[in-house]
Amino acid sequence: MHDGQGERALDCFKRMKHDGITPNETTYACMLKACASIGACDEGQKIHDKIERQGLLEVDIMVGNALVDMYAKCGKFSKAQEVLHQLPFRDVVSWNALIIGFAQGGLGEQALSCFEKMQSEGISPDAVSFLCILNVCSHLGLVDKGYEYFVNMTTKYGIIPNSECFTCIIDLFGRARHLEKAVQLIQEMPVFDRSANWIALLSASDKWGDIKVGRLAYEQAAQVDKMHGPAVLLMANMYSSAEWGGYLLLLCCVVLGSGSKKGSLSLRRGGFFSFLGIGTRRVSGRRGGLLRFILEEDATQGWGLE
Repeated sequence: MHDGQGERALDCFKRMKHDGITPNETTYACMLKACASIGACDEGQKIHDKIERQGLLEVDIMVGNALVDMYAKCGKFSKAQEVLHQLPFRDVVSWNALIIGFAQGGLGEQALSCFEKMQSEGISPDAVSFLCILNVCSHLGLVDKGYEYFVNMTTKYGIIPNSECFTCIIDLFGRARHLEKAVQLIQEMPVFDRSANWIALLSASDKWGDIKVGRLAYEQAAQVDKMHGPAVLLMANMYSSAEWGGYLLLLCCVVLGSGSKKGSLSLRRGGFFSFLGIGTRRVSGRRGGLLRFILEEDATQGWGLE
């Protein structure tokens, strides 16, 4: 079910019934997914009634999983749990539907509880389960528990963390101000594109005002793209907040000297400073004059202050 196609899918379902064509298990599963995508819980409840009358929950786990997912995504968590426990057999997809629903609904503790109950039933989590639960731990600030889950992925379940899982645990460390641990983890990562991880660490460094780690993260991100918009923005904010005018000037020179005019780094609207959200701060004295000179010199190429 593609985004924005839920209403059209339900219309097709109604025409199908009007033409006298009997829906099967796959049809019902798709319609429940459509209801979940647009929050059509009432329509989903009607489909649920049809499924129960036909006894499909007892014979088709795909339909049961789709039903749990529909109720969870519509915020009907008690109903989702009721259906889950009525299923004659459950798998990791069944539990993931409920865990993800709780997590997306901001009920992180309930998501963690479901994650533990799933394992108590002898069902092993998969990569989807872990990605969701690492996000939950990050938002709840559960550093030790989150890292334990991250380690268990490989040591207990033999699941190799993907780049998204690494980003989650780095974000978790960053939120808790464990920046050195985050640096070590990124450096020990398998060969992924690490730019997202360095940006996550740079954002955490900006939050905590750690310029040392921030500069390391920026330098690593800049190796991939010297004009990486979010990286330049975060680093400029850090230098400005710390009143490191000289380093801010050097950063400006890198931006201007690259000749890039893409996206968020354009200086047309109010100049470099105001566009990056630091317009009230100025580099004073000789450095300030040099910065203005650079901007004015580049005005003919579209980079000057307006």
